[in-house]
Amino acid sequence: QISSYDDIFIGIDWGSGTNNDYTVVSGFNAAGEQILLEKTNSLSPTEQIAWITNIIKKIDKQKIKKILCEKNSIGNVYFDMLRNNLVGYPVEDFTTSNSSKREIIEYLIQRVENETIKLINDKEQYVQFGGYAMEITNSGQITYNGLPGTHDDCVMASAFAMKCIKDLESNTYTLSFGHKKY
Repeated sequence: QISSYDDIFIGIDWGSGTNNDYTVVSGFNAAGEQILLEKTNSLSPTEQIAWITNIIKKIDKQKIKKILCEKNSIGNVYFDMLRNNLVGYPVEDFTTSNSSKREIIEYLIQRVENETIKLINDKEQYVQFGGYAMEITNSGQITYNGLPGTHDDCVMASAFAMKCIKDLESNTYTLSFGHKKY
């Protein structure tokens, strides 16, 4: 499926609501322009689901091509609640491991470096992107996280949304004929 520029891809990063940890909803169009950035750190879990549901239902349902949410940890319960609230919407889960996180973050970095992404001018988002770093562990693995004292909620929600676009790009250039791909 070839996307139009007004298609919307949404990423959601769940927050605990403590220590300024945010739940973030980030949305991009197919051109890589961030058109949605909402965050909260003061709602209970059920209030967060209602808040996200309200945000998403204000968008033309036909334009939303994918909503990607982390399903690890607290995300498991949140994901199921949100999916129940958004029956008929393309809500999908993402399991974050070191390698899957590395893949989506490196794609986001590539888009930033190539200037093929346009972020909404938001102070918290700016701080989070500026405080996000790569680290090489003692075992030699590369990890990405917010620097001590910073958060990564805007970065992760945006990385989830951009993963949707990356998947679209991969599928757009693959033509299938029978069981062979060309």
